[in-house]
Amino acid sequence: MKPLIATGMFALILAFQPFFSQTIYSSGAQIAILNGAFIQCNGGFYINSSSQVSNDGTLYISKFSSPTLSGTIKIDNNSIVSGTGSYHIEQDWINNSTFNGSTSTVELYGDLEQFITSENGTITTFNNLQLVGVGTGINRRKSLLNVNSNVSPNGFLSLGDRELYTGINTLTIENTDPTSVQNSLIFENEGFVSSLIPGNMIRFTNSQNSYLFPVGSSDGTLRYRPVNVSPNSNSNQEFAVRFNNYNSDNDGYLLASHENSISLANTLFYHSIERLSGSSSADIQIDYLPTNDGNWSSLADWNSALAMWRAIGITSTLSASNYKSISKITWDFSNNTKEYVLTNLIDNIVISSGFTPNGDGTNDQWDLLNLDQQYPENEVRIFNRWGELLYEHSSSINDPYSDNPWDGKYQGEQMPVGSYYYIINLNDSNKTVKNGVITIIKK
Repeated sequence: MKPLIATGMFALILAFQPFFSQTIYSSGAQIAILNGAFIQCNGGFYINSSSQVSNDGTLYISKFSSPTLSGTIKIDNNSIVSGTGSYHIEQDWINNSTFNGSTSTVELYGDLEQFITSENGTITTFNNLQLVGVGTGINRRKSLLNVNSNVSPNGFLSLGDRELYTGINTLTIENTDPTSVQNSLIFENEGFVSSLIPGNMIRFTNSQNSYLFPVGSSDGTLRYRPVNVSPNSNSNQEFAVRFNNYNSDNDGYLLASHENSISLANTLFYHSIERLSGSSSADIQIDYLPTNDGNWSSLADWNSALAMWRAIGITSTLSASNYKSISKITWDFSNNTKEYVLTNLIDNIVISSGFTPNGDGTNDQWDLLNLDQQYPENEVRIFNRWGELLYEHSSSINDPYSDNPWDGKYQGEQMPVGSYYYIINLNDSNKTVKNGVITIIKK
């Protein structure tokens, strides 16, 4: 079949009727695909020489045949493509001119690696971008090639179970709706965005909701290790996230260089999280897979001025299905921090053996130094010699033990001088429990 070449005014107005072609070449034509029309290009669609294409219907571009642009749409030489319809592309998206996404949907459905690219640096802003297919390995990828790409302020990104590989380029989600990024959550078949330095996934935010950055990598060991960022204000901000699927030493962030409080750091990967604009703090959450990554209890950030990893203070851990997460609330990014690694801290909890609750303002309560900082979800219980529970506190980041330590009282009455027994459940990955004797001392 010879390719269809359209020049001048060529209108496709087949409402609810299919139209089939091997390849469409538009050279200065005006093409209208009306609402309800279904166009099947069993080859490719080359839009050239100031053509104007308005698509309000359904356009399928498949690889049924094997010309140069098989399965590809190419927008070239001052041409304009617009409309509210859908585009279903089996191979590549090449935009060298103008694409007005409006409320349209672009679906990349091929089973071989597909590229979103440009030969002159034109950035495509999609409205809805959907990734589907059954290709595996590198053919699972829909890749940005030599160009950045955006999803519009009203658009959505649907990753499905595919990998959107940005390489050194950037994918920006301009829609501030927290649900504007969606992916499959089937374990070990999640959809994700992968990047190489300096590439990133960027999201615009304007609410105090959780914004998912479904980052991962198929370079080397396949890993899905998402990040959630929850801004602490409704102001307009931008955050960028990248998953680095290798030892941070490779990028000069030496794991051996760290604060004394850090006992161990993850050698498998690290994350880059950056606030690009705005000034509000945010809660950050990093997910990991303990069966593959080991167990971790805290986070560290790279302090460039000191050239070392620094423990970032109180964090909390949470288990959800196969994954665990480590969170840091009200993180202010004040040190222009970008790099984060999972860590464990040295256990330097100081458990005093006695205290004197006599109201003189000195040693009136049982202090547990460093407990909340290292194990924010601790549980403290205190018993008398007959096993009666006198005190119990289950801690959280917002309600630490240090805000309500035991003052030696039970139901408002001061307990007598003597020995009492404590059990401290650290609620860490090793299910550590500390127990012993605490003495109320007369003074």
